[in-house]
Amino acid sequence: MNPGRNRKSGMRLRGPARMAVLVVGTVAILFVGVKIFTATKSKVTSSDDGQMMAAAQSLIKGDQIRNPRGDVQKEVQLIYRPGGEAVESDKGNAGHAGNMIRKYEEEESDLREDKAGSLHKAHPESKKADSDQGYEAEDNKGLPDIKMSRLSALGDKKAGLSQQGDEAFQQQPIQQNMDVAGVFNEPAIPPVAQVPEWALDVQRLAASTIIAKPPTLPFIPPAKLVHLDLKGAPPKISYFKQMFPLYHKLGATGLLIEYEDMFPYAGELQDLAAGNAYTPDDIKGIVNLARENQLEIIPLIQTFGHMEFVLKYEKYIAYRENPKTPQAICPRMPFSMKLIQGMLDQVIAMHPGIRYLHIGSDEVYHLGECPTCKQYMAKGNLTKEDLFMEHIVKVASYVRTEHRLTPIMWDDMYRHIQSEVFLKYKIGDLVEPMVWAYHPNLTQFLHAGIWDQYAKVFKKVWVASSFKGATGIDQYVTNITHHLENHLSWLQIMTAYKSAFSFQGIALTGWQRYDHFAVLCELLPVATPSLALCLQTVVNGGIDPNIVNRVSNLLGFATPINITLGPDRPLPESAPHFPGGDVYHEAQRLYRLDAWAHGFEHLGNFLGFLTPYQLRRNFSSVSSLEAGLRQYAPLVDALKAARDDAAEALWGVYDGHTVAEWLEQRITATLDRLHAMKRSADSLIARRTWPRRPLDARPPLQ
Repeated sequence: MNPGRNRKSGMRLRGPARMAVLVVGTVAILFVGVKIFTATKSKVTSSDDGQMMAAAQSLIKGDQIRNPRGDVQKEVQLIYRPGGEAVESDKGNAGHAGNMIRKYEEEESDLREDKAGSLHKAHPESKKADSDQGYEAEDNKGLPDIKMSRLSALGDKKAGLSQQGDEAFQQQPIQQNMDVAGVFNEPAIPPVAQVPEWALDVQRLAASTIIAKPPTLPFIPPAKLVHLDLKGAPPKISYFKQMFPLYHKLGATGLLIEYEDMFPYAGELQDLAAGNAYTPDDIKGIVNLARENQLEIIPLIQTFGHMEFVLKYEKYIAYRENPKTPQAICPRMPFSMKLIQGMLDQVIAMHPGIRYLHIGSDEVYHLGECPTCKQYMAKGNLTKEDLFMEHIVKVASYVRTEHRLTPIMWDDMYRHIQSEVFLKYKIGDLVEPMVWAYHPNLTQFLHAGIWDQYAKVFKKVWVASSFKGATGIDQYVTNITHHLENHLSWLQIMTAYKSAFSFQGIALTGWQRYDHFAVLCELLPVATPSLALCLQTVVNGGIDPNIVNRVSNLLGFATPINITLGPDRPLPESAPHFPGGDVYHEAQRLYRLDAWAHGFEHLGNFLGFLTPYQLRRNFSSVSSLEAGLRQYAPLVDALKAARDDAAEALWGVYDGHTVAEWLEQRITATLDRLHAMKRSADSLIARRTWPRRPLDARPPLQ
């Protein structure tokens, strides 16, 4: 249909008259569309609190849920956004701006069916009435004008979902007088068509969780712990002096501190302390800073698995469960408990007034492998589960009786143990498990059967999420979206099971290394924006663009935090102003340079002309290699500049050992590869004549 032709008269409108018709017609269509959209929006599916919780329980248990028409749908969720209405969303469409596109498309489909039916009545011989092509080309008289206007408005709204509107969003009022840790009851979210890309990312996250309105709010755990994994890279005490007040302001109530080899062990255990470990005065400083900022400290000491930092030494080989690896301690050696008790005593003594102690005990990979344990199990007709439980009882009983503290421990070794074994060892009276999982969809890992088992044994339970250190062993920039999804999923779990357990708190873990021997993953300053947003997600029971905007302002970002990881996302011109913000900025800068370096190393100029085969035979294309090397100098210069700037930023947070390690792993290694490629290419470029084929002096393959 040509919009410039008057169909009744067959005359073509020209000049101003044509423009006037277009403008008036468009305004009218949009006005009617907005009115209908407003009326439709008011009819969004809602549910009372009981229905919402029933849906949550069914979803977490993996059940199918029926929609109001009785059709079975997969993974249907009731979504309650802060200050918003209840809507339905299926995860398959969660990526389309919080299921708005799906609703538009469903309504559009219905309108098209009406149109097709009308056209079929008017032109039964026409097959075009049943197709989009025919729909666009046929006469419109078969469909009421009101539906045509609605259809036009739907098209405008669908197109608007892909547009950015940063200026419109930033003009929305922000509650500046509210404390950051407070709940945002009525966030002013602009119309979807005006929301910028970063805000759409956040809205897509909101579509994957249950955020309930009063009186049924999401369960907010009372304790919110920031996990500080310090092994092998201790931040300066001056850095903690700046960060602890920020943690408190963001809603944290405590710190779960895992010192590993950074604790100043003394006496017979002095070898356990690294050469750059904290001093006793440093530990006192950490304790005092935490107290001043109302942050309760819970020390974490590994007492079963992940004891590499202890058992790596020759003097402790006999303590290992497997002599080849220092991962786990043998629970049956009489001197094992003496070693563990000595570690516990020293750490507890330097943390006066604590109430809890985390005894680790996750991922005990080599349980029951040493001859002593095998003989013990065979003699007593015991299983590996018995062996594990007996050791936990010894350690937990010591913590309770000698130090009057409540032991917490990781739960993963419990997940395949039957409740009868728990009851046999009365483990529910000794420890409080910390259930950990870092996946965006926790139902894949923590199914209903695990929670049913735990409910028979434990009354008090902790959970552990992640704000960094869980998406790649060598990851050095943080995928914030992944961690926000993890926290939103934990809100689902806790809300659904709050009547079965007394959830004591959540620990937001931030792993610095996957184990003692692994490389550094995301540094603490690099993940601070992720930590801030995850804390606020827990405090507020959900996430929305206003919370992102508020946290961004608090951390000193010039533009809202980019929660989606990708080298194509623009890098802000300046570093944010939070402590360590320059480290964050340099890591983001390097992430983009690494993408450039990866592209350079995989240029066709090198994949096709710089192979080991060609190098051994000194046979390649000079022009192709020279073309590829044009990027070499600017790339190397950019990496060297990044290395200098990153070193300066890192020195503000870490000691020289950590600075040197990070630079070598992240930048020097890349430069070394590029230099090696350049030398190889230069050797091939230097040649001016080449032999005829075949190139091999060796006989051909038979």
